[in-house]
Amino acid sequence: MSEVMNWFQKSGIWASVDASFTIVSIILTAFTLFFSFRNWKNNKRQKKLSLEKIKVYFEVDGMKENIYRFEVIRKFFTRAEIAGVLSFLQKDSKNRYNIDYMMTQNYFDDINRVQNNKSNFIVIKMSREQENKFNKIEK
Repeated sequence: MSEVMNWFQKSGIWASVDASFTIVSIILTAFTLFFSFRNWKNNKRQKKLSLEKIKVYFEVDGMKENIYRFEVIRKFFTRAEIAGVLSFLQKDSKNRYNIDYMMTQNYFDDINRVQNNKSNFIVIKMSREQENKFNKIEK
């Protein structure tokens, strides 16, 4: 084994190989540092977005309310969470509310837009009769 090392040292190839490995190591370290920083920055942004409050508005008979009814943190913004909050807001908790809009593809598309950071609010469309079944939250 020492004969091979002696040959490398005498022929000058060892210096070239050593320099090549050093250059490759520096380049790989720079790439690793760059992508680690980028990943850290992206995770920080995602965490901030996940804690954003999403406003839920009612649109009653085609007229969108100016004041939102309630807010849900983006990371908890699911169909089930909205249904749960609406159940909590009902005046009569014994009867289940029935909002036709919540059974449409547009409603699910709206939820997906919020979950994919493309929207910061959602509008639930309903009739005046349906809206009268909910309490208003005092802010």
